[in-house]
Amino acid sequence: MSTPLYKCANCGAIIHRLNLRCEYCSHWNVDPANPQDPPLAAVQAGRSSPAVQPVATPPVAPVVVAAPVVAAPVVAPEPPRRLFGSKPEIAPATPSVPERRAGALLKPGGSKQSTSGIGGRRAPAAEPETALLWDRGRKLFGGRTPPATNEDSEALGRIQAVMAVAYWVASSDDEDEMDGDEHDAIVESFAELLGDDADEDELENAIASWDEAIAEDEEAFLAEAVAAIGSGPMRRQALEIATVVAAADDDLSDAEEEALDELATALGFTDRESERIIKKALESIDE
Repeated sequence: MSTPLYKCANCGAIIHRLNLRCEYCSHWNVDPANPQDPPLAAVQAGRSSPAVQPVATPPVAPVVVAAPVVAAPVVAPEPPRRLFGSKPEIAPATPSVPERRAGALLKPGGSKQSTSGIGGRRAPAAEPETALLWDRGRKLFGGRTPPATNEDSEALGRIQAVMAVAYWVASSDDEDEMDGDEHDAIVESFAELLGDDADEDELENAIASWDEAIAEDEEAFLAEAVAAIGSGPMRRQALEIATVVAAADDDLSDAEEEALDELATALGFTDRESERIIKKALESIDE
């Protein structure tokens, strides 16, 4: 008995039975009398896999390499000038007066050549409680080398600060420029306080630095000076010496009296205490 032949319902190719996939077009020919679904494996095998489209790779953007940042050299700021306790190199100031009286200052080891100043009386600086400190500070002030130790720097700073506040009070009534006689009287007063350690150039340099600091910030100058003076009897002596130096020209102006009151307050004295100290200092000038 011969095997019946069938034709593919899709392409007409000869197939040997139904429920079979055509070898030519992969069409599944269903047997109407016994319909069957194509096996899953066969379906998957018979399906033509869609061509996988290559995914276009986006163009790679060029990497921009930043130029190396060259850091600016760090320049350390100059430390603030230490007004008290050091010996800054400052050119001698040219006095702002028409003419300076020649020979009015004390030179190291010299003698007093005028009658102004504190009159050769016992200076407050010579009092026993601060005698050693003043002796050390005077030598450092007149020396040519900077302080070698913290103790030396503190001693020098206290001497400088006492004279600085005295100069501030004595020059408080000079709006434009200081009178030549008054300038000489102030410097001579300092020279007497320093004794044989006085040096004209050193005094002029110190006054130049004080003038500069006062012009820059008067309140900061006073606060720095008071801090350098420190505590103890040196504060009372600072007020006494400021009084004596301000009155060295035989005149204590209203502006100088106001400056003395402001200094006394900054030094921590009450009104009653400052009045007593100032009165005593003025009385000592006439002794």
